[in-house]
Amino acid sequence: VYSLSINDNSGHCQCDGCRALNGGTFDEPCRFGSKGHASLSKAYYTWVNRVAAGVAAEFPDVMLGLLAYRNTIDPPSFKLHPNVVPFLCVDTSQLVEPKRIENRRRLFAEWSACVRNFGQWDYAYGFRYKPARVYLKTMNDFYKWKKDFPAFGGVFAEGDTYMGEGPKRWWHYKLMANPEADMEATLSVWYDACCGKAAAPSLKAYYDLLES
Repeated sequence: VYSLSINDNSGHCQCDGCRALNGGTFDEPCRFGSKGHASLSKAYYTWVNRVAAGVAAEFPDVMLGLLAYRNTIDPPSFKLHPNVVPFLCVDTSQLVEPKRIENRRRLFAEWSACVRNFGQWDYAYGFRYKPARVYLKTMNDFYKWKKDFPAFGGVFAEGDTYMGEGPKRWWHYKLMANPEADMEATLSVWYDACCGKAAAPSLKAYYDLLES
């Protein structure tokens, strides 16, 4: 997979041609995301489609990935080339709030309408926060979205492997393989392997407390 992602710290062409491709302005705010970024989706995804079409003409099986975030979090109003797989840069831990759930599902629905496949680039860090961000039930609910959004086909969980993260990474892997995995049965395997059957209930109670 070759990546067409935008710069990680902003910066984009502001020529008259790109401005015209972007609807004549670079000041239109993004509808999704935060921090008030201007939307560049019209110009950016027009460029992406042209690159994808050019590559596919000679290499039809080459997939082109990209990260949809900051200025390009909004989906375009047109369909993306089928060889393009965007990963939406959003945070699963935010889905404890009803308004976030509503906004995220609208984002997934709009992307589903213009791509063959898309994924999520998840910011799964938890131990860096106090208290640690552990949200196993929220993850369980989120992966079930696969039923509603069939084009949603991948997750990359950026994060740490510290003990304080608990079974989050294990749970990510299990849900990636099977979004319908039984939560209690699957996590009990991790708790038993981590500290033994006698101590497992106490460890589970600890992570349940962090989530609540």
